[in-house]
Amino acid sequence: MGEEEIAFKMVRTNVSHVVGQLDDIRKNPRKFICLNDNIDHSHKDAGTVKAVLRDFYESMFPLTSQFELPREYRNRFLHMGEERNGRTGEVYTREEW
Repeated sequence: MGEEEIAFKMVRTNVSHVVGQLDDIRKNPRKFICLNDNIDHSHKDAGTVKAVLRDFYESMFPLTSQFELPREYRNRFLHMGEERNGRTGEVYTREEW
């Protein structure tokens, strides 16, 4: 895979910059997209950036995979090892919107 097939973006907390980065990916689609999460999640705009990212993913991949959780659930674990060790309890939690 050559450089022309890869999009790599460092996603930070500046909303307008993130929108521009994602628009660039939409205008110039690649086979491989890497969005590196450098968001300051304590910043007041972090929620807006996450909403912009969700919109981006839902526009790029509108159909859900058979492997995706229902929208109201989320995986409690960040790493697979945590999931394996935590099988005694619920793996997925229901989020209240």
